Parts: sequence; structure tokens; C-alpha cells
Amino acid sequence: MPMPEAMETHGRSASLKKQQGTVRAAFEAFGECDEECAKVYGGGLDQLSEETLCHEDVVRRFATFLVEDWRAAGTGEHIGGATVLQYLSVLMNIIVNKYRSSDDAKTKKFCLSLAKHAPEGAWYRGLKAEVRKLCFKRALENGESLDNSATPVGFQQVKQMAVALAHRSTPRAMETKFALRQTWASGGRAAESAYLLYTGLKWDYDQQCTVGLWPQLKTFKVKLAVFVAGIDASTCYYTDWGDVMALSQPPIFEDGEACFLNTKLSLAAHPARVLGASMKDLRKDCPELPEDVSAGGLRPGVVNYALMHVDPMFLCHTTGHDGKGFSNLFEYMDASVAMAIPGAVVLAGWPALPRAQLGKAPVPADLFCLVTQGNRERMELFVDALFNMHSAAPPMLLQNGDLRPAVRACAASIIMHYPERKRRGEARSVHAKLIETVEGMKLYDPGASADTTLIRWSAELRAKFTSDNQHLLLPVSNNAEMAQQTPSQAQPQPSSLEFVQSPSPGPPLPSFVPMSEHDSLDDNAENSCMRDTLAVDVFRDIMAKGGGEPTVGSNKGSNKVKYKLNLVLKLFGGIATDDEVKLLKPTRGKENAASSDMGARLVLCKKLNVLAVAFLRDAYIDAKCPVPPQLQPINQHKLKASSVDFRLGDLKKQRKGSAVDLDKSTLRAWRSKHDAKKQRASVTSTGQTEEQQESPTASAGGQSSGTKRMRSSLEGWVKTIVNGVTL
Repeated sequence: MPMPEAMETHGRSASLKKQQGTVRAAFEAFGECDEECAKVYGGGLDQLSEETLCHEDVVRRFATFLVEDWRAAGTGEHIGGATVLQYLSVLMNIIVNKYRSSDDAKTKKFCLSLAKHAPEGAWYRGLKAEVRKLCFKRALENGESLDNSATPVGFQQVKQMAVALAHRSTPRAMETKFALRQTWASGGRAAESAYLLYTGLKWDYDQQCTVGLWPQLKTFKVKLAVFVAGIDASTCYYTDWGDVMALSQPPIFEDGEACFLNTKLSLAAHPARVLGASMKDLRKDCPELPEDVSAGGLRPGVVNYALMHVDPMFLCHTTGHDGKGFSNLFEYMDASVAMAIPGAVVLAGWPALPRAQLGKAPVPADLFCLVTQGNRERMELFVDALFNMHSAAPPMLLQNGDLRPAVRACAASIIMHYPERKRRGEARSVHAKLIETVEGMKLYDPGASADTTLIRWSAELRAKFTSDNQHLLLPVSNNAEMAQQTPSQAQPQPSSLEFVQSPSPGPPLPSFVPMSEHDSLDDNAENSCMRDTLAVDVFRDIMAKGGGEPTVGSNKGSNKVKYKLNLVLKLFGGIATDDEVKLLKPTRGKENAASSDMGARLVLCKKLNVLAVAFLRDAYIDAKCPVPPQLQPINQHKLKASSVDFRLGDLKKQRKGSAVDLDKSTLRAWRSKHDAKKQRASVTSTGQTEEQQESPTASAGGQSSGTKRMRSSLEGWVKTIVNGVTL
């Protein structure tokens, strides 16, 4: 029988290395628990002989120690049965990897214990069964929890969080709301929300929904995810996506580079923790959330809720479960849009399709129902203005792009839900942007305000939306506002865009105030603006206001925030050339139209951010210090505003009190040298990357070998999707 495969001794990930360290520490404690153990097993794993380790007795006695005596660090409580079994597995792999090449017959027999179904492993399988029984009995006797899984977060709780975030109405809250909706709609694994790419999305014209390749990091498989319109504003994927686009700039799209749909989570080292922290913060607004609410609860919440309405045969295509081990039938039932629709319908709040039947997805709001064929171009311009489209935006979002129908659905959805959300005080900043865009493009009805025009548009969109979704609403309606609508109300109505040629100036804007995260800085400014905001975004905002000295409030801590803002301005502004600074400042007049393109400004800011990180990285190299992981090329797009001050302060310590010179002449001289070095690197073919040539310490310090392998695998996977994968 061939020797069983075991994990590498040095580990494949940081988490495995940590587990191995914990097991080694536990084994050392086991070797000191009494005189007999100290005599036979003292000194740790590395000090014991092959004859001692490759024997089932050591594993049995270690298992007894873990069950009866070992306590979890920090809590002082017994570890659960699953953890005991994991520790035993790690111990067995350490031993097998060390002695798998041994010629000793007893050692070979012991190493075969890990082989599945091998007779030599009967003792090990029996030991694991006994451990489960002992831990279960211990838990009953001591009143320990028998369920350590995350507390489920259900459909109604997700709706409550969406409403609470809509009330907050900040760009950050809208990003969190979209990440929450995206996670819920795709099966509930929070960490995977960070890795959905624009290039992995497409529009399905038959089902009228967005379809994406969803990477499953736990299983290293790709599943197909379907995102559909919700039955109301608090369950609608397109409303949540539209809120984000209305309050932010589309990301810069460059061929060959990964462009993620959820920027906030993609920048996080641990996306699930970021989303979980946001969920915990919502407990004061959502009292029904469990005390231990976490992003891990979304997965069981999705499964529990959807199983009430959807046959498991269909639901597995939404959750990404693999049924091939249960039945060979699943070998032939490949994931498809049609198979994922039943689960998507229920998770979006609609009445379920008939049990064990397929059907059509919800039809999103139709923006073109507001205009005639000849006025569609004007409505497309309205969408571009509403969602801040620019020349460097992902091309699939622009006019004639593959995802443009989804973008129009987002615009139509936030208009359709405008009156109800306005009454509830939700999405105030989004509504301010709507009003501003309608007024700016003069799309209001003659003699009417933008507000009343949007209310009329909403009625038209609602009637068409209700008519289009009768296939879901006729069996049963769980939405009172929709139930009041009838198909007869879906008749086309005159459109302002069809009849208004030269509109007169409308009345003043309604009293909606856009909420900017940089307009005023209060006592929490350092946390909200500096710590959580990218330095490049702060610099771009300062330049958009003229490039002068940043202004902050007069509250406590404002001087410190102002100091940090000035450091960002000095670093980025000093590296930029005069022409680049001119491009970033606000321009007036048609003669400067070419220099006012937002796409060009965003691309330039991205370039300046790379240069700023490279400058800080070179400063560490010049000081003969290891380059921090946060300044490595792989993390250069994550530089936070507060990190500039922190890195400069750290460099001052490393340089024994000598501060880094941020004088403009010094920075310009560094850039000239850097550009020349880059030019030489592009001429010579050394086989190294530019970052490797620039930073001899760039490959050192920062990430473990296991993390690098994991990241490399993920990047290869992402690159496959970036380069286009057939859905």
C-alpha cells in the first residue's frame, strides 16, 4: 500500500503553522504533566526517538491529556471535541512527515495509520470515535456548549441591517450595505465577497439578472452566483449597488489588473472580520441581532431560510455545495443560471417558486419605460452623471458595455424606491445626488421640481415593475405596497423627457444635504477619516478643493488631524509635477475641458500613490531597515491617510531622530532618479519585476511562505477571471 499523503512539515499557511506551534506547546505540557510522562515524553517532539513517537500509545495518551487536562489559552476552558481531533491530526502529520522515509517496519505500519480505510489505521479511527464520545460526555457533565457554530443571521435581520445602514446614508455605510447584500445573495460566505471581479460578471438577457463567477476560497472552486432585483428597497441588489455608485467614483480599470466590485472588502486583510465588525456596530440600531452576531452567521442564516422554500437540489447551486458525494446525478447537473434562480428568488424576498420547479427571475425596474426610443441617449447621459462615470471606469459599465443593463437597473431601482425611502428618511445622500443630477441636466417637468418629477417617475417605474413581475406576485404577495398596484396601472404615461425641449429653471433643490466624510471633522475624525480612508483619496479631495491648506473643524483633536492631512498633501503634492498638479486642481471654462476628465485624474492619482509608497519604501532601504509589509508592492494600493504620519514617525526613529525631508525639491529630485531607474529597468531584460529591481528587501519580510503560496494561488485564479472565463 502506498504511503499516505501528509501535510508538509513546514506548513502551507500561516494558520497551519500556528496550529503546529500550539500542538507542540501542548505536547510539551503533556510531557510535564506527571513524573511518568516526563520520563518517557519529556523534552518535546524534537527530542523524542523514532521508536517512541511512531507508536499508537503516545497518540492515545496525548489524546487523553487533551480531553481531560488541556485548557484553551485565554479562556481557561476545555477545548471542544473537534479541536482535539484537529490537534491529533496535526500531531500525526508532524510524525508521519518526519519518518515517512524510514525503513523500519513498525514505523512504516504506523505511518499507514493515516491511509483511508487501511487496516493499519483501525486503532486511529477507533481513537477518534472514542474522543468524540468522551468530549460529548464531558460537555454534558460540565454544562459546556455543544454547538460552537456561528449564530445564524436570518432574512429579517439582514433587512433590518440594510434599513439601518440606509438611514446612516454615508458612503461607507452604503458600501457595507452592498457587501452585506452581496454576501447574502450569493450563499453567505463573507470572505468571498471581497473577490468578485467586474470581469467575472455578465448580464443574462433571458433571466434579466446579473450573473457572476464567485470564487469559493474554502474549497478553491468557482461557483456561479445570480443577483436579482429584490421585492422592496431593503432586499434589492440593484438598489444597494446603485447607492454605492451614486456616492463614489467607479474604480480605475486597467487591462490585466484585478478590478474588484467591492473595494472596501478587497482592501481588507480579513474581509469577513471587517464585515462582522460592521454588523456588531449595528446592534444598537438592530436590537434583534444576536449578541454574538458575526459575518459567519450569514451562511447558516441563508441555508436555514432558503431551505424553508427551496428544494435542496436547487439550493445547492446558490450556496455552492457539491452534491457529487451524495449522488452521481450531480455530475450531470452542472451549475447554471436556471438552477440558481429558485434560491435567488427567495433570498431577494419574493414568494417562492412552486416547490421543485424552475422559473423566471424577477425583472428589475426598466429605466427606458420613462422615455421614447429617440430620447434613450439622453437617459444614458443621466445614468453616467448619476453614477460618476469617467473614461477610466470599467468599460462594461459604460454605454454599450456588457453590464450596462445592470447599471440602468441600478438607476431605475433607486428612482423607483425614492418616495418610500424618502418618507422613511433613508439614503438622504443618494437622494441629494439624484436631485442634483436631475436639476443639472434639466430633466424635471415644466413648472415642477426635481422632487415631484422623481415621484412621478417612481410611479411609472413601479407600475411597470409590478406588471413585469406578475409571475411571482400573482400566487401570493408579501408586500403591501406592491399589492396595491394592478397591471392596469402599468400603461405608459407621458414622459418629461419626451415633451420637454427647453425647460424653464426649476424651483430650488429640496432640503437634502449630501453627507461627505471629509466635509467636517469632529472628535472621531481621526478614526473616520484618517484611519479608514486611503491617503490618495484624501489628497484627491484636497486638490479638488483647490490644493490649499486643509481645513478641519475646531473640535478636540482637529490640530492633529490637520497635521496628518498636511503630511499627505506634502508627500503627494511634492512628488507630482507642476502639470500634474494643474490637472488635479478644479478647472473653469471650456478651454480646460480636456484637463477636467475625472478618469484622467483618477489614473494620475493612482500613479502618484505608487510613487508615494515607493518613496517611503526607498527611505526604509536607505536607512538599512526591513521594508514593512504594508509598503511592499503587493500592498501599495492600501496606503491609509494615517499611515503616512506613522511611517514617517517610524523612519525618524530608525534614522535616530533625523526626519525624512518632504521638501518639494527633495521629492522632485527623488522622482527624477526613480523615473530614470525605471527607464533603465524597462530597457534591460533581467527577468526581474520593477519592484524587485527597486527594492532588494522587497521580497524579504512581510509574508510567510504559506501566505505567499496562498496569495499566489489566489492571484493566479484572479488572473484567469481577469483574462476572461466562459461562464
